[in-house]
Amino acid sequence: MGGFSKRVCEEIRIVLGGITPFPIEALESEETIRGRMLDDRAISEAAEAAMKEARPLPMNHYKVDLTKALVKQALTELKTDSAGIGP
Repeated sequence: MGGFSKRVCEEIRIVLGGITPFPIEALESEETIRGRMLDDRAISEAAEAAMKEARPLPMNHYKVDLTKALVKQALTELKTDSAGIGP
């Protein structure tokens, strides 16, 4: 999901599945993170950006909050995993 150099995210791809009939790349979310340190603020901004263009139907509005939480969880895990990278 990401490539880091000195804890700065150089490259990242975030693909969302299960919320539309086909997987979609969260481009705005990726741009929010790319070139930044993966801190709590950047993670929260990326989670919000992932669903910025969402237009849920009445019966699946729950997917917006669920997807934000999952993006936040995945990025937080990535942050934790990358803590041991580099000096």
